[in-house]
Amino acid sequence: MLNFTGKKEKLTDVFENLFAISEENAACTEEVSASIEELNSSIVHITELSMNLLDLAKALKTEISKFQVQEKGGQKKTIK
Repeated sequence: MLNFTGKKEKLTDVFENLFAISEENAACTEEVSASIEELNSSIVHITELSMNLLDLAKALKTEISKFQVQEKGGQKKTIK
């Protein structure tokens, strides 16, 4: 009976360790998931900012095209 009790305690310890490892894995998975959500949000924000920058660049190009510069030879040249 003593041998059975010792094996039972070892088995209980193994299950307790497996449960602890399982809890740690779940916590790590939640952290990774939160990090991925944060990264995704950052990517969306950067994409929006990039699109705004593109719109500003197009508007600037349009405004610059309205100017003419005079070259050294006296010719006027429209910036395109």
